Amino acid sequence: MAIQRQSGFKSTQITQSNMGYVMSQPLPVVQSLYLSAFHRHTQRIQSLMEISTPLSDPDLFELHDAHQLQSSLFRRRLEFVAYGWDPTMDQVTKEAYFVLGSRDCYALASLSVQSYLQVFRPQQPAMKTQRGIFVYLWTVGLMIRDATHSCLLTTTVGDTSSPKSNWNLNQGCEAQIYHPSDLEEIVRIVRTSDRVRVAGYGHSWSPIIATNNDVGYTLIDLKKCRKLKKILSSPQQVRSTSSVTFECATSVQELEDWLRSNNVPLTLPSNVVLTEVFLVGLTACICHGAGYEWGSVSDMVRSVTLVNHRGEVITYTDQDPTTLPLSPDIRSRARMEVISTEEMNHMRGSFGLFGVIYCMTISLSPAHTVRMTDRVVPLETVTDPVQLKSIVEKYNGWLEIFWVPTTEEVWLKTWERAPDHEWDAPEHQSSDVILGNLGQFLYNWWGGCHGGKVFLGFIWKMMALDFKKKPLVSHYHWFDAIHYRDYIDDFPVENTDFAIPVEDDYVSAARGFQIMIDVARQMEEESGLYPINIACEMRFTRGSDVTLAHFPSDVSQRYVQMEFLRSSLMHIRDDRITNAWKVASERITEKWIDLGGLPHWAKGWHNIPNITNIMKEKVIRQNFVEFRREMDPSDKFLTSKFRDLLENGPVGRMKKVEEEVEPWGGM
Repeated sequence: MAIQRQSGFKSTQITQSNMGYVMSQPLPVVQSLYLSAFHRHTQRIQSLMEISTPLSDPDLFELHDAHQLQSSLFRRRLEFVAYGWDPTMDQVTKEAYFVLGSRDCYALASLSVQSYLQVFRPQQPAMKTQRGIFVYLWTVGLMIRDATHSCLLTTTVGDTSSPKSNWNLNQGCEAQIYHPSDLEEIVRIVRTSDRVRVAGYGHSWSPIIATNNDVGYTLIDLKKCRKLKKILSSPQQVRSTSSVTFECATSVQELEDWLRSNNVPLTLPSNVVLTEVFLVGLTACICHGAGYEWGSVSDMVRSVTLVNHRGEVITYTDQDPTTLPLSPDIRSRARMEVISTEEMNHMRGSFGLFGVIYCMTISLSPAHTVRMTDRVVPLETVTDPVQLKSIVEKYNGWLEIFWVPTTEEVWLKTWERAPDHEWDAPEHQSSDVILGNLGQFLYNWWGGCHGGKVFLGFIWKMMALDFKKKPLVSHYHWFDAIHYRDYIDDFPVENTDFAIPVEDDYVSAARGFQIMIDVARQMEEESGLYPINIACEMRFTRGSDVTLAHFPSDVSQRYVQMEFLRSSLMHIRDDRITNAWKVASERITEKWIDLGGLPHWAKGWHNIPNITNIMKEKVIRQNFVEFRREMDPSDKFLTSKFRDLLENGPVGRMKKVEEEVEPWGGM
């Protein structure tokens, strides 16, 4: 169906497809989208939100617990709804309408910000009006992004010419792409392919999956493996073992949904903020959350079931197999192998180098209530080692700090247990909309020079909108507290992240953050450019026992994880900003390396000068290299980048200096 609707500015052709309503051409800022989407989804939306108000009465509804909706079309995205049309759907009665849903289901018809304002009653609070404007502009930007990128992200099963790109579109490869639906299909793919890699949700900036240098590869794309999302443990098993087994395409959000729907009061205690990403991908890349109580998400892995280079299905663990919450099918289909703790630490963060992971068992913790506090504090709080140590140790490292260039304040977010407090309904902050979508849209409009400075001030104002005047205290379910930011998935960025050992005096941590501040100011003074056009951020974690962790526990038990970010809408380029980003990255990381810093595997490290030699000397360990050769003697899962890191020349470290722990001996 193709419809021509006359707007106040121009006529726009809209196409209906089975993936929702997608623009058939790139659009300017002010456009109109065919309104039959409202008619198509009105009853569904009304029933999901339990709205009793007649739909002909314009109003704004803030949905505090929309992430619990069971519909895959609306979960985690349905935050605001504005409407104002005739109930018969025959006539448009206002000039601005939208449904903010998932990427695959949204609708918008609006002509200008002014026409948007006409929808709301005069007594609407100013805050709600601001939020509405931001959502309106964000939705337009999202449609433009989807329209221009749709051709890049479409793949065909088995088509060797199909491109596959990551979320940021800075890494990609030509590969034969498959979307298996069960374990047996994975086995067949591995047995019939010469080279195999697996792509998760795509949130890695570095070339750790495959690149255009890797020719003749078969790529298993988990993003479209909708039948590989099953939880392979019963609720009773999960409660009794405080762990859960899940298939490889299970996302963070999907696991949490299953736990809540089955009344299992457990959750992952530490995790990344994103909820759309796959848990197997997080562990494979040794990702982390915040807090001195925890290392990486990978440290929580109890068992891994994979398909090896011969197509055999094997479950690896260093624990008593009888205590694992595995389904009868897995126990009968997979061969169980109990390995040493050292070998299991190779397996916990393997980057897919040992085989195709089918399922994984991970430990959980009680889902207590968490008190989350957001506040604005002076910049010197984090650049003065004494003040920084005081605040970090008060919360045992369970905090996160953001600084937006050109400002003199930071956003301090802290967490602490509050088990006796009732949960508040989760309400994402106003800045979600800004940081999630409007930020990238406005930046690419205004550019990176003088407009960039205006933009950064605007971003900071909106980031701290809810807690600028006084701290904002919330009591959330543990999961909602650590996954506090929505819309990140729709905000492509580029960033670099390093882990730096924390000394008792916190001088290295304060110095590391000051380095980012100094370089951002230098770039402004030298060229008037703002390559770090989003924020600088830091968290604190315990050292990880996983072999190839960039924050190894045998070097330090406490680390600060620092990163700097920029907006990265890849089809709108400014070479000056790109070059300035490269200069800023090199200046910052050179000094971080002098502080003992090492790069996060999944973030942007691959263009840093001499970084391969540094990784080989300080991260790669000989015992991992030898174990990989035993696991994959045919190099079926090895890429050109990992061949360079693991096989081309000696590595600098033999193994972690640790007491050898014997595996469970009951087999």
